Amino acid sequence: MATPPQNNEGWVFVTASALVGFLGAKANQAITWWPLITSERNAASTCLGVLIAVTPRNEFMPLLHIAFDGEGDSTTYNPDSLKMGNFSLLVPSGVAEQVNQHATKVALEEAARQALIAIRRAQWEAERPAREAAETERLENIAKQTEANRIAQRLKVQARRNLLAPVQVLVDKYHLAENDLLSPEDSPTWVYQILEYILADDPFDQEELLRLRKSSYKYLAAAVHWRTWELASDPWNVVHSCSLLRQAKAPRKAVNLLNQIDISDWDRTVASAFFTTLGGAQRDAGALSEAWGSAKAALLKRDDKQHPYLLLGALCYQLDRYEEGDDFFAKARARGATEKDIEFTRREAESRRQNADANDID
Repeated sequence: MATPPQNNEGWVFVTASALVGFLGAKANQAITWWPLITSERNAASTCLGVLIAVTPRNEFMPLLHIAFDGEGDSTTYNPDSLKMGNFSLLVPSGVAEQVNQHATKVALEEAARQALIAIRRAQWEAERPAREAAETERLENIAKQTEANRIAQRLKVQARRNLLAPVQVLVDKYHLAENDLLSPEDSPTWVYQILEYILADDPFDQEELLRLRKSSYKYLAAAVHWRTWELASDPWNVVHSCSLLRQAKAPRKAVNLLNQIDISDWDRTVASAFFTTLGGAQRDAGALSEAWGSAKAALLKRDDKQHPYLLLGALCYQLDRYEEGDDFFAKARARGATEKDIEFTRREAESRRQNADANDID
């Protein structure tokens, strides 16, 4: 164990924090000196100790091994615990000079850092009015833009209402929506033009009627065909109108309209189509016995058409009369029905029968 010099000649006290900082800066260098230290653990007592070993650690501060009061045992400190213990160290003057130089350098760097922080804080405060003014202007611009957008939207809505006003009475009547009548750019669509034709009592040509039948606007198409029937008395428009009503899920309306028609002077072909359409609407409405009678009436007009036989086959399947239904499907096949037509009709009828059974159980 080292012995402290009697007069401390050539030795200088340094603070623990200064030495810790120095050791941190020299963490990757081997420490070869063995200074004496005094430990000031509290105000009431002091004790002498000797730094008997320093263990370097790569990337970390070294470990310090210290013996106190001439005892053989030693205590190991890392620099943080040394600092926490409020130690003062007596070190050779050369080492003290290095420690103090490092401490001065650290102090100057900290002072420069604090000065830079003070400058930046002062700049921040000096720029506060301009910053706040810019933020106020930004918020005001947002508010103005929001108000301008609100006004523009209100004007757009009003413009749409003005465009729809002439045909508004027909919108609900024909189960339409605003987007059906106006494009995203608020230009009138072809459906809007159809409504204008209706209001003006303008006739529709066959191309327009065909386009309507193929469109998704089945209720509107049904109304246009019925109106065309009233204007031109073409009986096929009656058939088309009520067929479209079936597709629009309005079979009872189709039945009511068809029951008002006198077909006594109609051609046998269109009369057969009339009864087939009536039977289909009655079947959709759940009136199976009436549908059977209409299908038979269609056959009386023309028995060489496939559609009455398809209807009778479907009714048989709904009534669990499968063999009879297959006979009717065979007759429909002989009259031009495809296997796809028959299979679709068979599956659809079976689905209706199953749904009816499920409703009975409920």
